[in-house]
Amino acid sequence: PAPAAPAAADSGFRWPLAGKVIKRYDAGSAHRGIDIAAILGQSVFATRAGKVIYAATEPTRFGKLVVLQHDGQWYSAYAHLSSIAVAKGASVKAGEPIGEAGTTGEATEPQVHFELRQANRPVDPLTKLP
Repeated sequence: PAPAAPAAADSGFRWPLAGKVIKRYDAGSAHRGIDIAAILGQSVFATRAGKVIYAATEPTRFGKLVVLQHDGQWYSAYAHLSSIAVAKGASVKAGEPIGEAGTTGEATEPQVHFELRQANRPVDPLTKLP
């Protein structure tokens, strides 16, 4: 799926980048998102319009991380980035570049770890992406 592809009518979310899902969401473990294979430096896009609430290096697992806040108490997170293209407090549009895929944090190959949460509850991103 392409990042600019329109989302399902009920979700409004888009893929953050085109790539194969290499690890799925697992509610029974600490893996509360999906890992998407990427090319090092591949652009990563905002899944939905929102406000940047975190754009920095997370020191334990995720490396360079961006977190967006969206309408309806939704949040999206993009981890293992090689670079960050947005700043905390900025507003972004759906499909706008927010960074580049990388291998920071615990990533062992180029990828993006992508999470969705609603009211701080993890949601399997594959149930909301087109």
